[in-house]
Amino acid sequence: MVKVESNRVKRLGGSIFPGLGLEPKFGILKGAGIFMLLIPIFWTSIHLLEVEQTNVVVVVDYPTQSHNSNSKQVCPRKKREKSQDASQLQKQQKHPDGALPPIYERTIGNVAPNYDGLWDDVCVHNEFKKALEKIQIAEVKHEPFDHIYVQNLFSDEFYKALMNELPHHSMYAESEYAGTKPTYDAIHLAEPSTTKNGRIVVPDDCVRKMRKTDTTGCWRDPVQLHSPKATKGRTLTVDSDATRYPLWTQMIRLAHSRNFTGLLYNKFATGTGVPTYKMEELERQAKGVDMSTILRNSAALRIEPTSYHLTPHVDMHQKVVTWQYFHPENTDLANRMVGTRFYNLKPTFRDMVEMHDVDNPGWLDYSHFDLVKEHPVIPNYFFAFAPNNRSYHGASIDPIQMEGVDHNARRTFLGFVTSKEWNFHHFHKKDWATRDYFYTADV
Repeated sequence: MVKVESNRVKRLGGSIFPGLGLEPKFGILKGAGIFMLLIPIFWTSIHLLEVEQTNVVVVVDYPTQSHNSNSKQVCPRKKREKSQDASQLQKQQKHPDGALPPIYERTIGNVAPNYDGLWDDVCVHNEFKKALEKIQIAEVKHEPFDHIYVQNLFSDEFYKALMNELPHHSMYAESEYAGTKPTYDAIHLAEPSTTKNGRIVVPDDCVRKMRKTDTTGCWRDPVQLHSPKATKGRTLTVDSDATRYPLWTQMIRLAHSRNFTGLLYNKFATGTGVPTYKMEELERQAKGVDMSTILRNSAALRIEPTSYHLTPHVDMHQKVVTWQYFHPENTDLANRMVGTRFYNLKPTFRDMVEMHDVDNPGWLDYSHFDLVKEHPVIPNYFFAFAPNNRSYHGASIDPIQMEGVDHNARRTFLGFVTSKEWNFHHFHKKDWATRDYFYTADV
């Protein structure tokens, strides 16, 4: 683990659970062996940090509540019942200006003071902790490129609560974005025999329009993807209505937390996931501090339209990790082939194409690819991958695939881990959270 350091302060301890913020203050666990599995340990302080523009880390200690090991948390709680832990958490001292508050101090009580639902701060945090643990232990699949997926990211009870609070589609702003455009300049590849050297460098060798004298074997040409009348989807970003949708507000804040972004980066910073050139650049930007301090998440809730096409592409180089959480209300779309698809180049082209992902090559024509895997639009389904020069993915949705189901059913929460220095925004300039969050599991 990379230690958090600055010129004036230093954060000590090594993580025993990367991405969850569980860091021992003392070294008493060393050599404990199997004994660790038998005795629950509770930390007595939470270290929270914020990196200023001067790269100085502000470390603030906050008291936490220890749980009785014989007591059992029951979530969701009974109507209007408030846990002792949650009540005590809300009474914690005010934080110094500029300090980074723990997420639990900005959860239900602060977001919606009159909230009388079944999910208090402690229960929400239990769900977040378990979800991050599932992502942490998820197996990295290497074909057709490095990715993970988690079915049932949250408990059935919490997912039901999210669905009960699901914003109506009218709350989402209509917008045009990649996939809603009816036409696109797709990259086309010629047969190897027609190229000069039997190899194609994409996008360097691609011309605007193929001519008979061209031997590059790569050109761009408009492709009609769907009806020109279908041009918009729906997007909802950050805290659009926190008092009305407190649980979804917390979901959004979890996605923007350093734990989530740092966990995803560490999951794929292996050499076969995040490309080496990106890792080296991010290490330069981090300057020795925790990588999560320089990462940001460009994220939003979205409802895809009934005409939606993303031809195979590898993603822009500013995207370090791409993630998506499908949250339809039911399984109506499970077998409609409307999910996110992973592709491989057809064998004819696999050895001849040299993809330069750093140059943001754009989209390629569907005809050059074989479908390898689809991540289905089913309830409570999460997946993520690290864009690189072979992370071909896309989608293909036509109205016929959505017949007989709710046209607003393809609901997704998606985002892109990026670098603060790159200032990349996939949705719009305000799709980053207005402040940093650091989730602490030991509430």
